[in-house]
Amino acid sequence: ADEPSFSVSRIELEREGPSYTVDTLETLASEGDLFFIVGSDALAEFPRWRSPERVAELATILVADRPGAPPPGGGIPYRLFDAPRLDISARELRARAARGRSLRYLVPYVAWRYIEERGLYRAEGRPSPRS
Repeated sequence: ADEPSFSVSRIELEREGPSYTVDTLETLASEGDLFFIVGSDALAEFPRWRSPERVAELATILVADRPGAPPPGGGIPYRLFDAPRLDISARELRARAARGRSLRYLVPYVAWRYIEERGLYRAEGRPSPRS
């Protein structure tokens, strides 16, 4: 919200069925130069994604180094960029929320409130913890 150069897209929310990165990038291709930001931990799984070569054709892949993650590889072109080295991944955050653990102080306040208010990532019927 504080960065005027960024915007939110509802493409994946409005798409029927599974949503794949390659499909989103195909849809956005006419918007201009695309940059796909991913942590080095997620890049390790990149060769298993749907159409990784096409993803690399559609967007410049920018990689944030993650503590303990294997070095990026797999033949996919990417650029490392200088970012704070946070020892937490989106996968870990979703798993933490699914277990009923708070994400407060781990994500921006407005994101934390949104996740809490909607009970996102939680198993159905699990109460929300108070933080």
